[in-house]
Order: sequence, then C-alpha cells, then structure tokens
Amino acid sequence: MPGYHPSGKYEFEEESKAFLKENHIECFKDLKMGLGAKDLKMGFGNKLSGNFLKETRTMGAVEAAKLGAILKRKDRPKGKTPIDQIVCNICNRGDEEASMLLCDGCDDSYHTFCLIPPLNEIPKGDWRCPRCVAQEVCKPQEAFGFEQAQREYTLQEFGMKADEFKNSYFNMPVHKVPFSLVEKEFWRIVNAVDEDVTVEYGADLHTIDHGSGFPNKKTKSLLPGDEEYVTSGWNLNNLPVLEGSVLKHINADISGMKIPWTYVGMCFATFCWHNEDHWSYSINYLHWGEPK
Repeated sequence: MPGYHPSGKYEFEEESKAFLKENHIECFKDLKMGLGAKDLKMGFGNKLSGNFLKETRTMGAVEAAKLGAILKRKDRPKGKTPIDQIVCNICNRGDEEASMLLCDGCDDSYHTFCLIPPLNEIPKGDWRCPRCVAQEVCKPQEAFGFEQAQREYTLQEFGMKADEFKNSYFNMPVHKVPFSLVEKEFWRIVNAVDEDVTVEYGADLHTIDHGSGFPNKKTKSLLPGDEEYVTSGWNLNNLPVLEGSVLKHINADISGMKIPWTYVGMCFATFCWHNEDHWSYSINYLHWGEPK
C-alpha cells in the first residue's frame, strides 16, 4: 500500500497468515493496534475504523494480504517499505502475489510454481516450507527400543521360558490356548494405556554370529536333502543377491539387508513398528513355532 509507514510495535493474530492463503476478503472485524488504538490511520490520509476490512473487497485480496502480513511483523526498520520485503525465497521476486504461499513455521514466502514439485493451488491448513521440513527431519529422534536382558539363553532355555510364561498368563496348557485369544489379548494390551506386560525377545541376531535357520554353502555338515535349500532363491541368505537385485552390485555386507537377521520370539513379543532401511521391502520366513 503506497504511503503506509508503520510507526510502532504491532501485534497481529494468526489471521494474518490466512490473508496470504485466502482468495477473497469477506470480513475481518475489530482490527486493533497492540498499543490500544481503536482506529488505524493510513499514510495517505484515510482513517479506517476497526471494521474497515469490509471495504477492502474492491481493494483486492492481494493488497489486504500484504497489509495483514505487515501488521504481523514487529519492529520494522523505519524508512523501508514492508510490502517490498514479501518476495519469493526461490526466485526473489514479489510479483504473482496470488500464487504467493506463506510458511506457517517461519513466515518465509514462496511462489507455488517455484516449489519442487510445484503446487497447483494454495494448500488448505498449515503448510511448512522445504527449509522447515528439512530442519524437522534432521532433529535427533528420541531413543526407543528394547532393554537389553541381563541373562543369555540357549534356544532350548528360551523355549522353556516362553512356554512357562504363556501357561501362567492364560492359566491353561500352551497347546490349548487358541490363536484368536492370543490375538485379542495382544491388541487389548496395546490399547491399554495404564497396563504393562513384559516379555523377552531375541531380536536382530546376526546370522554370521549366531547362525541361520537356513543351511548355506558354509554349513559344515549338511543333512540329506539340504542341498536343495542351500541353492534355493527363497533361502534368505541368497534372496538379496539374486539376478535383478540391486544389492547384488554392492560388495559390502549390509547387515539386515544383504545379511539376514534371526529373531526368536515368545507370546506377545513384537518388534517396534518402523520403516525398513532405505524404505525397502521386508521378507520373513517362519522356520517353526506358532504363527506370528
């Protein structure tokens, strides 16, 4: 707005952001300066009341949007035109105001068509610019996962512990506990915010250190019929490096991707819900035991 010079500190509420996102100004009542003034004086002599935005329909949404952005800013340096500071952070231009998008995180401005990928329209609700998104993604995540057990088990010892827990929890022999009851109880525990059930779980056991459930070429004593499994494409030691897999072209051993992990679970044991490494697919093979 030509001739408008802010001369003090203004406090403008969240509606100022909405100005840059609305295509039409319908009504905005009781706009007041933070210093308590009831009227707003424009530099070119007009004096507008608190309901003056009713009259801005003819002025155009863009000019009103600029005014809203001006009032939201604090301590503007004198002598500068605040409107000129509303420019796209990518192309550094202030034209095409109808396509200007204001970040709800930092108040930086972007043309919708300058973004990668470009946006066809002003999005509804809150919007964060690429810089704010990158900062959020780079924040360190809170630590979560499993507590390391103090005791080490053999596979047989762990199986005995698992059976004892299940027998005690359901108060019936393990082979008589229906899968549907286990499933129902599992989801009840997940949704119970004030109840904890602790079980143990052998997770991320490196097959090089602890051995694989599949026989492989390094297995010293193969049983009759094992040769078929040694070369099978469904052997998880072979699957990552089959023809057509990009992992075949990576020479390093990538734990969990090229080198499978072994897991030994018990009733209610579950792994943290997560995205797989590099957003890749996950495949599991149940060697024996009850369904997962």
